[in-house]
Amino acid sequence: MKVFSPLLMKSTAQGAATQVYALTHPALAGVSGEYLASCNRKKPSGYADDAELARRLWQVSEKIVAEVSPPR
Repeated sequence: MKVFSPLLMKSTAQGAATQVYALTHPALAGVSGEYLASCNRKKPSGYADDAELARRLWQVSEKIVAEVSPPR
């Protein structure tokens, strides 16, 4: 793993670069809801626009949170 980590893993600065780019680059002023990767706008996979999948994810997430949340 130690041999391959430099090839597969990003440094902290590399990992933060896209978020910093999104927050500070003038070309993205007023842009919201776009998918960015490696400091570029990217087309998300088809899963990103799947309303049924989003609904199921929400339901499962609510169930998980209910199971791990302490009672009120």
